[in-house]
Amino acid sequence: MSATLAAALALAEHLLPARFRDGRQVVRVADAHVLLTGHAPRIVADWEQWSDEDKQRVGALLGARHRGEALLHHVERAVYDVFHTPDADDPLPALYALGRRERGRALEVVPNHGQDPAEVAVSSHRPGASGVCGWHAGRVGPRQRRAGGSSSPFPMSKGCTGRPRS
Repeated sequence: MSATLAAALALAEHLLPARFRDGRQVVRVADAHVLLTGHAPRIVADWEQWSDEDKQRVGALLGARHRGEALLHHVERAVYDVFHTPDADDPLPALYALGRRERGRALEVVPNHGQDPAEVAVSSHRPGASGVCGWHAGRVGPRQRRAGGSSSPFPMSKGCTGRPRS
């Protein structure tokens, strides 16, 4: 689930940029939640100006999300928990630092990846994985595997020719 949250945070960083008062970049967990709910076209004023590629990324994110990720309190708690129960395979702590938090919920994270957030959103961050062409949408259970042996909702190699499903 954390790979989907990392992708949602990266897309929020890319599409809905926010800054602290001192100018440092911050990502609001609530902004990532807007993308996970599928309500961005109704809520975000400049949705129509987003590129087709960005809209496809959001569509792929919706296809890869888990049911509970549509609930704001669940997303805030899940992000908080990732930073308090680290897992070696979890991409989130390598990409973001926990920012503002309140009563067991993460409200903001701070980017520490130093990369283009659009690229972070489509990158699997697994050893040997370098794909950035688009996502494989759809949910994968803990014991299921995608073609190519990956359980990640992200591509595993460059040069993909297929468009992401939305």
